[in-house]
Amino acid sequence: MMRTLGLMRTLAALTITFALGPVSSARGDCPDAMSGSWTGTLAFRDEPLAIDLDVNVSPRATARASFPELVRYEQPLKIECEAARARLSLPFGLGDALLDISDGQLAGTSDIGAELSMRAATPRTLRRTHHEIAEVAGESVMGTLVRPDSSGPFPLVLVLAGSGNPVRANAGYAGWADWFAHRGFAAFVYDRPTDEVELDGRLLTIADHAALVIQALNRLGELSDIRSDGAGLFGRSRGAWIAFEAAGNDARFAWLAGTGSSALGAIDQNLAASRQVLANAELSASERADAMAVQTLHALTAENPELWPRLAAALANRKEVWADLVNQPRDPEDLGWFAAHASHRPADAIAQLDVPVFLAWGANDRVTPAETNQALFEVLLPPEFEHELHIYPGVGHGLEGPLNTDGDEEIVWSGTSPAFIVDLERWLARRMPTAPTNH
Repeated sequence: MMRTLGLMRTLAALTITFALGPVSSARGDCPDAMSGSWTGTLAFRDEPLAIDLDVNVSPRATARASFPELVRYEQPLKIECEAARARLSLPFGLGDALLDISDGQLAGTSDIGAELSMRAATPRTLRRTHHEIAEVAGESVMGTLVRPDSSGPFPLVLVLAGSGNPVRANAGYAGWADWFAHRGFAAFVYDRPTDEVELDGRLLTIADHAALVIQALNRLGELSDIRSDGAGLFGRSRGAWIAFEAAGNDARFAWLAGTGSSALGAIDQNLAASRQVLANAELSASERADAMAVQTLHALTAENPELWPRLAAALANRKEVWADLVNQPRDPEDLGWFAAHASHRPADAIAQLDVPVFLAWGANDRVTPAETNQALFEVLLPPEFEHELHIYPGVGHGLEGPLNTDGDEEIVWSGTSPAFIVDLERWLARRMPTAPTNH
């Protein structure tokens, strides 16, 4: 199977292309008519990807692109004006396209055959304000509130990141704030303190992070354009753990949605993920058992540091064939995060939830195995509320996978599962039927 722009390459290209920041050039001879908002498709190898583009040619040419299917918004692209045309550097390594404008259409083809075809659109303006929600270990915890550029008031959703790079500079996290804002919500993302931050001589716990979320709700609830009722939580992976804890501790939260959620604690979740990874690895039964024994010893040592010499000896004797499939702490301090979260039991918080819940997993999720967790949530969630639990084929932990439309095996674009987006939008509409819309 040929892969043109698979998931990892797509995300890497996003990071590389957009890390440049706003790039502009002298106005040159760009037609004034190019300034404005455009919507259409970026097609490569006959596979289209939806794109929204905002262009300004005066006093210097600038361009920002949004890719709704990738949940990436307002990302800067390099644009240069030359000979009454514009040269736009396309993302994903697709080369430069010379753009022409005619009859309200903006179009161009890159040197490797990527085709941009756009029409004029109504501007989809969002408003962003920045807020300090707390101070942790002497450092301010800052966040950004994104909402439609209208008067409101807007229902609030707090977007909680997973464990990987949980800061606003991460486009994969921050993009969800724009996604919600384009659907009429005021969405908040923030720079969550890292796993190394200590409070009173100990690492932050899930309960500490949930307290920060409630502080954010307190601060944002004071704003005149934020509705005082019906706040929601959207948590991804570890962010869902935080959401369960926050919703259980504050009755102002009216709904909760999560992806890649686990009903297990940190240690048990790590063991469950290890079992799935090892089950899918090309190992003999004895090799699988040896690797799992090391993982079990890792879990026990996190709760009982006196076992460190035994774990160190087991790691020293690990076999190369499965060495990369197990945790390999270098010293007892590397077990600190697991030790700090050893007593965390998300099942307790989940069983006490008194709000509607929407949870989603990818069928290929190796971090939070889908079928295991779906079954646990079905038992734990109180039955008197309207809950939805979904597993989506062809996608993994981040619910990202191929976006093919022509039915062949070639993967050109990878992004958020369209079926998940449809289900989440439908569910949110029932939770917030009176929410204003900008979508």
